[in-house]
Amino acid sequence: RAVGLLKESASKLTTDATLMYYLGMSQYRNNEQADSKLSLQRALELNLNDELSSTARQTLAGLK
Repeated sequence: RAVGLLKESASKLTTDATLMYYLGMSQYRNNEQADSKLSLQRALELNLNDELSSTARQTLAGLK
């Protein structure tokens, strides 16, 4: 359910790095690896804050 709500929000708030991070992490937990990778990469492109960007990078490294 969380992924659906976050996707809906992300379609409207396309420049929110934190939202994209949480969408990506939710997708990761849901085993939606391809979508997770795209969302986390987008979050980093949007200049995600340092604390979350570290986790995003670690997660992306594990997806390769």
